[in-house]
Amino acid sequence: MKTKLIHWTPRVICILAILFVSMFALDSFSPELSIWQQIGGFLMHLIPSYILLVFLLIAWKWELVGGVLLLLISLGFSPFIYQHNFNMNHSVLMSLQIIFMINFPFMLSGSLFIWEHFIKNKKRLNNISILLLVSSTLFINGCNGSFKERQYEKEVGRNLGFEVVKNGLPINWFFYTNKTIKKLDATADFDIISDQSDVKEGKQSLKFVIRKCNTIGRFYPGFFKEFEETSGKIYNVSFWVKNYGCEFKVILSAVRAKGGVPCEARTISSDENIKEWKKYVVERKMCEGMDRLRFEVVLQGSGTFQIDGIKIDKQ
Repeated sequence: MKTKLIHWTPRVICILAILFVSMFALDSFSPELSIWQQIGGFLMHLIPSYILLVFLLIAWKWELVGGVLLLLISLGFSPFIYQHNFNMNHSVLMSLQIIFMINFPFMLSGSLFIWEHFIKNKKRLNNISILLLVSSTLFINGCNGSFKERQYEKEVGRNLGFEVVKNGLPINWFFYTNKTIKKLDATADFDIISDQSDVKEGKQSLKFVIRKCNTIGRFYPGFFKEFEETSGKIYNVSFWVKNYGCEFKVILSAVRAKGGVPCEARTISSDENIKEWKKYVVERKMCEGMDRLRFEVVLQGSGTFQIDGIKIDKQ
């Protein structure tokens, strides 16, 4: 009984995972297309399923080889799936959940195939433990490669004016920094400064001095934070900006802590040179079921960008 369970568990998991991935191909059906265009699109969208099916057939006969292939494909595509979904939903949590739903079953089945191989060949289980540990570490690093730097202290609260700083970064905000961007082999050279000589409110403002940044992907200087707010309510989000040379984007999203599809984001995008402090006010409704307001700033191009006095007021 135990032998049968070890044999069938990875196979069933992999089959169900392939069926789940195949469901995304149904998006190719549209009444605006001809039947042959729809069928052609459907078959094209099934290409990932064909590849996974080949890997399953290999694993069915040669557990070690197939298990390694399933692990490699699940680990290798994790950063790309994460970035693709993050570009659309601007939610770290939701993007990680999508990776978990799509990639984890293949990682699990691949690990179980490898385990079955060693069980059959009566190898020491320590070898399996080491392999699984390394695989898990790679998986986590792959997902978290674009994670941001954060200094956290609960008692500081929201720190909307960037008044409290630790190790060079305002506390309780996530930052895209030189270090995190370079982990992704992207190009960046910039400073994040707490500027006490030029402020709009309080004792200091937040300033980015960007000498160079890459022009691919989403690996730009910037920062973000998610604030717990009330579902269904309307909020006025205001902030002050100075800018020279940069293209800045301020993205306001309504998301939920447990993940899921977010509300459509409200975005302010400008490359205007702003010499004097300019105030922006954005109205953001928290859709039903959404309990977090995400405030994010992304900077592109060389120049300086300065922000201060963020406020979130409920109507």
